[in-house]
Amino acid sequence: MSRPPQTLDELGDSLNLWEQLNNDQPNIEAKFHPLYDQFAIMEKYEVAIPEDVQQMLNDLSGEWVNFQQTLIDADAMLKKNKASQIFFSLIYLRDVVQSFGKIRYLVSVQDSLAPLPPLSILYGFSHFM
Repeated sequence: MSRPPQTLDELGDSLNLWEQLNNDQPNIEAKFHPLYDQFAIMEKYEVAIPEDVQQMLNDLSGEWVNFQQTLIDADAMLKKNKASQIFFSLIYLRDVVQSFGKIRYLVSVQDSLAPLPPLSILYGFSHFM
C-alpha cells in the first residue's frame, strides 16, 4: 500500500486491503490493553522480560500511530489514483469512440446500403457464367 497501484486490478486489490485494515483497527487496538495488562502482571511478579521484547512493547503505541498515519496516507493516495484511473479510462473510452466514428464514416451510407455485386464479378469469373 506504500506504492501507487499500476493497474485497475492492483487498484481494486489495494482498495480492498485498505478497507479490511481500516475496518480491523478497533479489533487490533482492543488487543493492546490486555497485552499491557499481561506485561504489568509479569512485572509485578518480577518475571524477566527480554530487553528486545520490552523495547517492542515500549514502541507499540508509536508504531500504532505510524500505522494509522500510513492508512490515512494510503487512503489519500488511493483516492487520487482511483480518480486518475477513472479519468484515463474515460479518455481511452473517448478515443475508442472517436476511432469508431472515423471508421464508420470511411464507408458512405449509400455505399453500405447498396446491393453487393454477384460473387462471380468480384472474383473475375464472369466468363464462366
